[in-house]
Amino acid sequence: MTEVVFFSILVKILPLISETVAFTGSVNQQWAVASFSSRSMPPSAHQAACYHWLVTYRDIIRITVPTHLTTIGSSLLNMRDSKISIVWWIALAALVAAHSYPVSLGLSWLNLTEADWKKKTPEQAQRFMQDFVDINGRRLLLPDLLAWGTALLAVTLNLTAWVSQGSG
Repeated sequence: MTEVVFFSILVKILPLISETVAFTGSVNQQWAVASFSSRSMPPSAHQAACYHWLVTYRDIIRITVPTHLTTIGSSLLNMRDSKISIVWWIALAALVAAHSYPVSLGLSWLNLTEADWKKKTPEQAQRFMQDFVDINGRRLLLPDLLAWGTALLAVTLNLTAWVSQGSG
């Protein structure tokens, strides 16, 4: 019985846990990429540093994608026996999915080769990184922050309703 209750609680809080990890990753990613958009570096050093950051960014994607998928999956699991409207879980899944917009731009960042990067002028590299900062900043405020807030509210409301109805 204790294992069932533990598993039930885990499923109920998993969307908040995974979305908190994803949101924290997005904030850290934005902070890191914004630091590279500083114009205080010489253009050639800036261009070299940015490419190495972009290579590291690919590793960040490998970490954050599972957290986004966990949030979506656990939201769908919670729809089955949720004590609140399933609209909360659908909204959360939709907001998390919106994180990947625009997919084509993200793929262009992920598929950028060192040879392609070296062909860019320092001004093009600076503009490329500034676009990255701007898009990430908007994405952080709109879908990511809203998704985290939705996860917090949905999990809190669902747990409160679950406890008030006798944990059944």
